[in-house]
Formats: sequence, C-alpha cells, structure tokens
Amino acid sequence: TSGTVFKSGYQSLTFAIKCAKTDSRSPQIRSEFDILRTINHPHIIKVLDVDMSFGSWMTMEWMDLGSLWDFVHRYGKLSERRARRLMYEALCGIAHLHSEAHTSPLGLRNCAITHHDLKPGNMLLTSTPGGEVCLKIADFGNATYTQTTGDIALEAHQNFSAGGTHGFMPPEVENAHNEKGFLNTTAADILAWAKCFVDVLVEGCEKTTSLVDILDWCTEDDPGDRPTATDLLKSIYWEEVLPEAPSETTVEHTVVPPTPATLPWEDFLASLTQPTGTTEDVIAAHGALHMNEVSSNQDWHDPVSASTTTL
Repeated sequence: TSGTVFKSGYQSLTFAIKCAKTDSRSPQIRSEFDILRTINHPHIIKVLDVDMSFGSWMTMEWMDLGSLWDFVHRYGKLSERRARRLMYEALCGIAHLHSEAHTSPLGLRNCAITHHDLKPGNMLLTSTPGGEVCLKIADFGNATYTQTTGDIALEAHQNFSAGGTHGFMPPEVENAHNEKGFLNTTAADILAWAKCFVDVLVEGCEKTTSLVDILDWCTEDDPGDRPTATDLLKSIYWEEVLPEAPSETTVEHTVVPPTPATLPWEDFLASLTQPTGTTEDVIAAHGALHMNEVSSNQDWHDPVSASTTTL
C-alpha cells in the first residue's frame, strides 16, 4: 500500500511509521495489516503495531539501506554473485508465504499467501550488526490468502483484483480476462521474483548456465509449469562458486541498531498528545518521536556516512 514513511525515534530506538494514503476502511489496508501482524520471518518486514483509530498508521522496523531499487540506482547494479545472495533471502521469505501454514482472518486454515507485487522497490535492505546486508519483503497491499485444491486456487479474501506493477506481473495477471475469472496462484510470485533477479543484475553480464535455467523455468507462460519456491531452494545453484567482481565496492552508511521485537508502548504512548486526525496534527502529536518524513513514495533511505556494509 502506498503512503508516507516517517523515520521515528523513541529514546535509543529507531523505527518506521507508515501512514497509508488509502482510507483505513479499505479492504486492501485491512488485508495488509492482517497479514503482516501474523508473520514472523527474518526476510519479511516486521510490523510492531497498527493503529486505525485516526487514519492508517503502521509501525515497523527501520530498514536503514532503503529498498533494493534505491540501492542499485544509488550504487549500481549487482554482479550475479551479490544479487544471488539477496535473491536467495527473498526466496526464503517467499517460501514462507507460500507454505500453506497460514490462517486467514475468515478462519480458513492451511492457506498460502501470494504477495502479488514483488519488485525491487518492495524489497527492503538493512544492515546487520556484523556489517552484512539483509533483505526483507515489504508492502503487502495486494497480498491475498489462498487455499489450493488440485490446480484451483480458492480466494480467502473477496477484495482481490488482479494487480501489481507492470513489468513484474505474469501473463495470467496482465491478461486476467477469462470465463472463470482470475485464478490467484503463488506461481505469480515466482515469475515476479525471477524478473526482480534480472532487474538488479549488471546489464549485459554473462549469466551462469544454472541461473539461465532457473530464470527460464520461473518465467514459463503456464503458471502450472513454474517451480515452487521450495523447488528453487533445493537447487544446487545456491551452492555453486561464483567469481567476485573486483569493481564492486562496499557501501558507506550509518549502522542503525536493530529494532527490538517489542517496544515499550506504555511509555511511548504516554509521551504523545491526543491527535486530532489530520496529517499535520498527527505529526505534531508525535513530536516526542522526532519524526522525520522520509518520502511519500516509501523511500526508506537516509543520507549515509560513517560505517561500511558488505554485500
């Protein structure tokens, strides 16, 4: 879901507060909040709190390196070796979403979650205490729960409409006009993941045979012919030795301590005055948080200096 992201601080903590542009009564907003509140995975953005009493506010862990899209446009596209590590982390997150271990708000069990808008702009990066880069999937505004029976996906939410971002959508979504209506399957995410992989690679770089095979498999026109995320994780490709690109450099940035799993909400809320509902009033009410607007386009990146991160 698009919205304005604020970098916020409380005492020694740093986190992000996202104010969605969509009305809080929107099924899309409700769906995103419902999904993210139930997921706990190292490669999926962690939501700490949700407040819909005066708009749509979601408090999340702060991702100090911004999105993968920001990263490659700021520092240059990646060699296959470096892109592989990040896309492996994205694939781990996707496999968790597709695991059919989720329960929808409607009570349907054994559901998979399809993201439906995977792209580099929705993959966020943060630095770890060890100086590494960690990728986490974000923005679940188009995500849906599904139950799969044979080759038919049954939609657990009724608000779904074929969506996503042009260039990362599979043909069954781009051309979702058939007599049975749109069938929501996790295969859509697999094709989008492959397109993300290609999008962040150095243009014109020579891909390994294993990667070419994986990308061809993931981008089959028939969603039934694509692999699952679990299939892909079993590939020997992830263990192959790839050469380093000597021209690649480390990234200068300020290391932000990781946001804890929980925040001292009683102290946090006690420091606020009662907001009146408008964006300006909300920002004023959160003065104790020294909130700084990052971007209205969910750009999480700060001007950086001081330390280095290895990718």
